[in-house]
Amino acid sequence: MADARLCKCAKPRGVTPQLVGDPAIGAGGCVLQSSEGALDGRLEVQLQALKQAIVRTRAARHTQGTAAGLRRDQDHAPH
Repeated sequence: MADARLCKCAKPRGVTPQLVGDPAIGAGGCVLQSSEGALDGRLEVQLQALKQAIVRTRAARHTQGTAAGLRRDQDHAPH
């Protein structure tokens, strides 16, 4: 019932949202689909995206740190 009230309050004019049960989406999960695209709000999907972002950030920082270390080494190398 709360989901229906939320949809009624949040819907843009002229749009009729549909709540459709899907056994592939676990309890508490939500996937929004529209002609503009989709948003997967399932916790496990969000956590996986967060993990990937952290891994990418750490890899980028490692690459930057390695490049900075090489520059420092070159600055102090005998000429």
